[in-house]
Amino acid sequence: MSKTAFKQGYKPAPLFPTSNPQSPSSHEQISREMHILAAAHKLPIDNAVHYDLLSQSLAYESRLYEQNVIPCSEKFLALKQLSTEVADFALRDNAPVALTYRAFLLTNSAIECDGESMRTNAGYRYADYATDLATYAVTRNLKAEDINYALEEYLERKPLPWETRHFCAAVGLAGWTSYLWCLLESERAGAPTVMEAKCLFYASTFLKEALELYLNE
Repeated sequence: MSKTAFKQGYKPAPLFPTSNPQSPSSHEQISREMHILAAAHKLPIDNAVHYDLLSQSLAYESRLYEQNVIPCSEKFLALKQLSTEVADFALRDNAPVALTYRAFLLTNSAIECDGESMRTNAGYRYADYATDLATYAVTRNLKAEDINYALEEYLERKPLPWETRHFCAAVGLAGWTSYLWCLLESERAGAPTVMEAKCLFYASTFLKEALELYLNE
């Protein structure tokens, strides 16, 4: 693999706040940010275009295939299949949708603030509300206990079993999507990104946990 694969000018825009994002310094910070996000999600989604993590992951994967840098390992293919299964279960939850707030979560991210999306729909997209929460968990490099705390603070109550299961699925999908982005960025930069292994961990751990929860409901 070489940087020449990107000679046509494609460059994955920044996905993480820093090259090695640190977790929030306190539960107070997480609480504050979740309350801001919950308030933002109450705004109308008029004229917004639908967005989902699975579609974004497939777009990143397509880029990797175009550049001939897709890893065809058994583990990779298994996680791809797992992401599809979990996304299908999560869709059936019929979770509430909201205007996504990538400006709040991902400064200048490839997911929401790239030039193409801005030209297409002025940056306004709506998605399953857990998409933003899960993106926050992955891009802020949250620990498992902090992920659960973030959901509780967003809801301002203990989550119901289906909400915990659904959020687990969203974190896994956000991890998988971010992992594919990391592969693109690693190829462009010529070196692995710091977050690559961590995103793979989020994907593997939470997708498997979510599927188990769905199958055992």
